[in-house]
Amino acid sequence: HMLSHRLINTNKALQKTEVQFLKKMHPRGELKNFGLIRILNFAEQNALTGRIILKKGEKTAIFNFDKGQLVHLDYENKKEDEALDELLSWQDGTFVIEPKIFDFETQTLSQNPNWTTEETKIINAFERYFLEKFTALIQGVGSKNLQLALNKAWHKLLPVYDQLRNVKIELTPELKIDFSAFENFNEKYVLIFALLFAQITQNLSKEVLGMEFFDIHSDLPEINEILDQEQFFLIYQQAGDLF
Repeated sequence: HMLSHRLINTNKALQKTEVQFLKKMHPRGELKNFGLIRILNFAEQNALTGRIILKKGEKTAIFNFDKGQLVHLDYENKKEDEALDELLSWQDGTFVIEPKIFDFETQTLSQNPNWTTEETKIINAFERYFLEKFTALIQGVGSKNLQLALNKAWHKLLPVYDQLRNVKIELTPELKIDFSAFENFNEKYVLIFALLFAQITQNLSKEVLGMEFFDIHSDLPEINEILDQEQFFLIYQQAGDLF
């Protein structure tokens, strides 16, 4: 709490330029390009659960965050206040932002007693896909940028597709997706999913460099197979013409 309070006070001097710096922030880089305060502020603003690793020569410091709150600083067995003073003086070195990896194996997927076995398989496949892709985006652009992109996409699509109300996505303080509100699954939901995700990535591409290299396919072949059968990837590629 004491460390977070000190960082908040220091951040006040950076408020005018903070927005532009946060947009340029990446998961790793050089301290000299951003400064430690901005890097830690990025973690706070994006509700980071995970750690930030600083390296300078043979020295390593680890900041542990839980939902955007700095909970522990580990640096050469020094007291946290003393360690922070020294680290704030670093003018060079490297940083790596490491969000806690989402545990897909322990994630409880949505269920609905009205779904058929086939509907459950398809809906859960989409659910796992979005958990995977949103986790990757949070690691790459931060939850705050992703939340803004999601909000813009949501407001654009909701007046046309009222079924979007059944899609529950929460990014902070931790990623949660719930599709259990679906009464049944049909082709229109595939269209909604594809348009929503396409709008999100398009919105991010306007604010974040490198989005053209983002792979929309899952790391799991079985998920890709189901989504391909439902023509999700095809609709995603055509989203610009559809909406």
